[in-house]
Amino acid sequence: MTRDGNFTTLKTYNLGVFKVLFTSAALILLAAAYLTAFQRMGWRRLGSVAARLLADFRCFWKVPRLQKCDNRYLLALALITVMAVIFRLDRIYAPFGHDEAYTFIAFSSNSLFDTITAYHLPNNHVFHSVLVNIVTHLLGIQPWVVRLPAFIAGVLMVPAAYLLAKTLYDKETALASALLAAYSPALVSYSTNARGYTILALIRLLLLALGVFVRRESNLFAWLLIILFSAIGFFTIPVMLFPFGVVFTWLFMINLVEKPGVYSSRMSFFKYWLIAGIAVIVLALLLYTPIFIYSGIKDFFANGVIAPLSWPVFPATLQSRLVETWLEWQKGFPPALVILLGLGFTLGLILHRRISCQKLPVQLAALTWILILLLMRRPNASARFWLFLLPLTCIWSVAGVIGLLKVIASRFTPRCPLAHVIVGVSLLGVTVLALRLLPGMPEQWASKGEPESIVLFLKDDLRDADLILVTSSDGPAVWYYSRLYGVADSHFDGTQPFERVFIIVSLAEQQTVASIFRDLSLSPPVDLDQPRLIQKFGRLSLYEYEAAPAP
Repeated sequence: MTRDGNFTTLKTYNLGVFKVLFTSAALILLAAAYLTAFQRMGWRRLGSVAARLLADFRCFWKVPRLQKCDNRYLLALALITVMAVIFRLDRIYAPFGHDEAYTFIAFSSNSLFDTITAYHLPNNHVFHSVLVNIVTHLLGIQPWVVRLPAFIAGVLMVPAAYLLAKTLYDKETALASALLAAYSPALVSYSTNARGYTILALIRLLLLALGVFVRRESNLFAWLLIILFSAIGFFTIPVMLFPFGVVFTWLFMINLVEKPGVYSSRMSFFKYWLIAGIAVIVLALLLYTPIFIYSGIKDFFANGVIAPLSWPVFPATLQSRLVETWLEWQKGFPPALVILLGLGFTLGLILHRRISCQKLPVQLAALTWILILLLMRRPNASARFWLFLLPLTCIWSVAGVIGLLKVIASRFTPRCPLAHVIVGVSLLGVTVLALRLLPGMPEQWASKGEPESIVLFLKDDLRDADLILVTSSDGPAVWYYSRLYGVADSHFDGTQPFERVFIIVSLAEQQTVASIFRDLSLSPPVDLDQPRLIQKFGRLSLYEYEAAPAP
């Protein structure tokens, strides 16, 4: 493979590429060998499965057409989706945070091969990183482009919430759930955060809707979608184990308490369930094969960031994390609405038999699986860890409130559709809030955070031999904005000789100029005791030294 015939000149990087290619080819040949081993029987079986899959594909899209769609509800859903876009557009240029900036710099800004093989930290939400890699190479690295995959997933959560709520409850609950998903400040914030959490939350809604569908229809194409969506979820973040387990636990439990329906027996449904679960695991492992080969299995399964907490520490940590999650979820909501939704969550369980077409509450399966997994894994579960539950919690809470309104209306005001009135008023109120954001949106986009302001301040005055030092949590954001505005990466290379150095100090993190040099293992300038403060940018301060480092 080399001109001189010497294999040792082949780069380690290229060896990794060949490993991935050879392994992929081997897996394809192994699948072909499996079919060939069964000769005609294997190929015939594959042909019959393909024929049924095609027929079920057609049936899958015909089923929604059999249900009469109320154009008023679809028009309202379209309006809510537009409002979701407005709420999220208002934050599309918000200052980059540490994690999203680091994810882009470390995993999404290089080659696609690097994106699918690098995993030195679980910051690489691989499927999301692949999408970011593609769109940024096509459209540039503007903030709105980097955040586009998360943004689209965040917007799609609105119709997905409508679909699931309509499947589990009714149209009024579906509209109110979509409205809450569009307005929720936490969901809006994550939709403009270039990470994979909104993709996971979207997949969670779709999986549960598909789970309800496969209980009603023995449809092979729907089962295939469950497998594909689940595998994509795992390929995005391994945290997918939580939402995946909730859906499959619910399917398992509901198979025990309900009749098999369209399936010949409970065992027949269980076979579909089991094969789908195994297929998800196999497909997810195949998707992670490049990472296993190139980065190593240890970096994936034994990463220190995801290591289980010790038993003495776990209860207190979990409690603090749950409080943190609750504060994040209810932030931006009026207190009265928070109380009402909390009451609705409880009412949703009490009135479940009256308001849902499902015999077994999803809440029960979610609580069962999450408790089991928490005890087994003991994760340090921050607020973002639980985002996949937020849209579903919105649906459960809204279902309880709408159910209560319908009970009250049926007994006291039968001629007044109370639920319709409340949903209509809420829709009008949220529409007004969204429209009020439009005039101030250009000013919101033009505002700059501290890291971006520092880069803009420096970029026109930098010389070739200048060095920029930053070690705070704002470092990745500084690197991102430097690339955005054309500042060369070489200005951050402390191993190169420099004539002038700029130091970015975070007082919020109790940094000093000397501590930054120590953190980077660099020799400080001889006049380190006399730093020259150039300017303060909020919580960040910029210092400059003209002197060269001591020999």
